[in-house]
Amino acid sequence: MITEPLKLLQECINTRFGRRADEWGDPEQLRAWLLQRHLLTKEQVVTRSDHQRMIEAREAIRGLLYMNTEGNVEASSIDVLNHLSQRAPLQLSFQQNGQANLTSELTGIDGVIARLFGIIFTAMADGSWSRLKVCHNEKCQRVFYDVSKNRSGTWCSMKICGSRAKARAYQHRHQKKDVV
Repeated sequence: MITEPLKLLQECINTRFGRRADEWGDPEQLRAWLLQRHLLTKEQVVTRSDHQRMIEAREAIRGLLYMNTEGNVEASSIDVLNHLSQRAPLQLSFQQNGQANLTSELTGIDGVIARLFGIIFTAMADGSWSRLKVCHNEKCQRVFYDVSKNRSGTWCSMKICGSRAKARAYQHRHQKKDVV
C-alpha cells in the first residue's frame, strides 16, 4: 500500500500529465497548491524562480521514475536533481522512538524540494520506490503506484491506458495479416 509521503510525491508529479492543464501553471497556482497541502505558510511567497525550480524538480523526478518502468534514466534528469539538491540539503535526525529521518530546516520552495528528496531517499531505502512508476502510455505519463505482486504494472489504469494499448496492438497485428 502506498504511504502518505509517497502519495504526496505522486500528487506532486501528477500536477501535470497527459493533456491536462498544468496545476502549477504559474507561481500563484503553485503557491495555492502548496498551501493546501501545508507545505508553505501563508506568509511565504512563490517567485518565478521558485516556480521554475519546482517544475524542474517535478520533471526530473518523473525522469528518475522512468528507471522503475523502463530500466533507465536520462542523464539530464540526474543532473537537474543533483543541481537542485545543492540548494536543498538534508540532514539525518533521530526521533525518540529510535527511527531516523532525513529532514531539512529550510522553508519555502527549497524546503519543499528537500522534503521531496527525503521521501525519494526513504522510499529507495525501504524498497517502495520501485513500485512508483510512470504510465507506459507516452501521451499519459501519469505516475502510479504498482500494486501487482510481481511489480509488473505498466499502465496507470488498465481500463484506460492499458485497454488502449491492447486495442492498438490488436489492430496492428490484424493490419499485418491483411497485408500478407
